[in-house]
Amino acid sequence: EGALFPKGGMHTIVQKLMEKAEEAGVRFHFNQNVENIILDGRKAKGIQLSNGQNTYADIVVAN
Repeated sequence: EGALFPKGGMHTIVQKLMEKAEEAGVRFHFNQNVENIILDGRKAKGIQLSNGQNTYADIVVAN
């Protein structure tokens, strides 16, 4: 009965997940204007930012 809450609030779960992902080599791009998702056929292989910079990745997650 009752509820359990993580120390520091629910946001700490997201923070810890991000820390672990970054330790594994994941790079996050926040508050970036993405002009285009770079495709190779039907597979996303990177992003093109509004400043013209291209960033390539094995996996692209977009919202």
